[in-house]
Amino acid sequence: MMKESRYVALSKFLAAIALSSVLLLIGGGEAYARRCRAVGSSCRSNAECCSTSGIPGQCQVPPGKCVCGAQAGGCVCADGTFIPLFCVSASQCEAETAGCLADPACVSIVTAQCNSLCVDNGGAATPPIGCECCTPPAP
Repeated sequence: MMKESRYVALSKFLAAIALSSVLLLIGGGEAYARRCRAVGSSCRSNAECCSTSGIPGQCQVPPGKCVCGAQAGGCVCADGTFIPLFCVSASQCEAETAGCLADPACVSIVTAQCNSLCVDNGGAATPPIGCECCTPPAP
């Protein structure tokens, strides 16, 4: 009797392993394709690059790093949500964001605006603004 229950338990355990292996093989390709590498991370193809906003980035080779073709400047909420406000070149977004963060008056104004935009997301984060990849508007 004891040997039979061990056999049943072992059979169920092995069946679960086999089923898990099959499911892993079926879904393994999709899981890899969904891997998201942040801007600045190493990459091998454009499919690996994205940002927290979900806009795809580009894999710049060399040096094999994820970059944005364009960036949106916007509010960063306390829960990590990004609310884009404008879409410009990556260098322009970085320069404008750095300039504002260096000016206490600008930070105060932007924090107030972002607090109202991020009301459902815990208010504005610190710092309240940042840049994310975006798709530039058509000319």
